[in-house]
Amino acid sequence: MTYFITGVVIRMCLLRLPYTLPQSSSCIGSFVTTWRFWYPIFTEAMAKQVGPIFILGSLGDFSFYKSGGEYLVRQKGGPDRKKILHSPRFARTRENLTEFGACSKTGAFLRRAVGRLLPVQDAYAYQRFTQLMCRIKDLDPHSARGQRKVSVGLQSPAGKALLCGFAFNEKTKLEEVLGQKPTVNERDELVLDSGKVLFPEGAHYTVISAARLRLDLDQRQVLEQSTTSCRLDKEKTNGSIRLCFDEALNKGGMLFYFVQVCFYDADGRSLNSGSLDALACVAVDPPEVKGPGIKVEGIQSKAIKRRRRRGLVKVFANTGTSGTLRTKVCEERYGPG
Repeated sequence: MTYFITGVVIRMCLLRLPYTLPQSSSCIGSFVTTWRFWYPIFTEAMAKQVGPIFILGSLGDFSFYKSGGEYLVRQKGGPDRKKILHSPRFARTRENLTEFGACSKTGAFLRRAVGRLLPVQDAYAYQRFTQLMCRIKDLDPHSARGQRKVSVGLQSPAGKALLCGFAFNEKTKLEEVLGQKPTVNERDELVLDSGKVLFPEGAHYTVISAARLRLDLDQRQVLEQSTTSCRLDKEKTNGSIRLCFDEALNKGGMLFYFVQVCFYDADGRSLNSGSLDALACVAVDPPEVKGPGIKVEGIQSKAIKRRRRRGLVKVFANTGTSGTLRTKVCEERYGPG
C-alpha cells in the first residue's frame, strides 16, 4: 500500500511540473517533457457517447462514429484532403491508399463469392480478411509500388499459404476440427479421413460442405462455381470421405477450394448458433489437378448429361479396381448421335 501511495504522489508531482526545466537539469527536463506528452495518450480512454441520442458523422472539429458496438468521439486532425491528393510530400500516402483500396475491393469480392455458397458466421472477418489481402499484395515482386496486386501475390507459395492459413471463424480453426488438412487429388476430389473429425460436446452430426470457385480477381468475376456436401454422424466415423465436384467447363482465372464444417444437435439445430462452425480455404490452383477431365463416382451428373444430349461430349463407363462405377468425360466435340 505504501508503494502505491508513493507512486500516485510522484505522478501528481510530475504532472504539475512545467514543460521546461532550468538548463542545469536539461536531461531531467527532457524526460519530464516526454513523459508529460505521452502519459495522457496512453492512459486516457477514447471518448464515448453515453446516449440517449447517438450521433454519427462530423460536427465542428469532432467526428462521431461507431466501432466494435460502441459509439465513440474523436477530434479531427492531420492534413486535409487537398494536400493528400496533390502534394508531392504525400506521394507515398497516395500509393498506399491506392493499394489499400484495391485490396479492400478484392477481399470484399472474394468474401462475397464464398459467402453466397458457404455463409460466414464471424461478423468481423472482413477486417481480418482485408489485412490478409494487404499482406498477400506485398508478395507481388513485379509490380511497382502503388500498383501491386493480390492476384500476383497469390501466385507465390507464400501467398497461397497465407490464404489457406486464414480462418473465417476466428474462434474455430478448420484443421483443428477435422484433425487434418483436406487434400485435392488429381481427380479434382477433396479427400479427408472421417475418423479424425472432432465433435464438440452436444453435437449429434456434422455437415461437411466444399466449394470450388474459379475467379478472376483482377476483373472481379466469378467464372465458375460448384458445391458439394455430405453428412457425417458422430457414431459413423470410419473410412475416408471423397467430395466430388461437377465437371469443370471453364478455363482461366484461379481455382479456389473452400471447406466448411457445421455441427448440429439431435434436433437438427445449429450448435451454438453456428459459432462453432469452421470455414477455410484448403487449396489454391493445386498443381495435381490434371485438366478438366473429371471422374465422378456413381450416377452421371446433370451437367454431363446435358452436354451429352447436345453432342458436346462422349461418356465412357468402366469399372474401377474398387468395383465402383466411374464416369470418364472426354472434352472433345463430337457430332450428334
